[in-house]
Amino acid sequence: MKCNYQFPTVPDSGIIAYPEGSILRVFYDITPAPLAPRESEEEENEDADIPQTYDCNQVDVQGRTYNDIVSAIVSDKYSNDDVQAIIANYTEVMDEDSDIDEEKREEYISEYSDYQQWRKHAKAIANEVLEHLD
Repeated sequence: MKCNYQFPTVPDSGIIAYPEGSILRVFYDITPAPLAPRESEEEENEDADIPQTYDCNQVDVQGRTYNDIVSAIVSDKYSNDDVQAIIANYTEVMDEDSDIDEEKREEYISEYSDYQQWRKHAKAIANEVLEHLD
């Protein structure tokens, strides 16, 4: 889920994970949140004391394995119904006898590509998390 959080420091990877009871809390794609525009220099000086806020994604993982982390990240963005539809649509695209029009074909291929890119991103995050947990 998208969230806004204050971290004391953020590693270059943009990924923070820490155990909290039985949950592994993972923050990823961490980027500084833009500051609201200020109307005066005085208002800008007041902001100097405010800690940096970050936009990020956050997921709570049940378990500590690579598969647990990847699954949690993918499932946070794509429901089971979404995944079934994406795969069914892609399967139809790959069927040479399919009569779907070219616009739908491109849409389905794009959805599938986006899904696969997200899975790769989730795998990279999981690798980074596991590296720092050890």
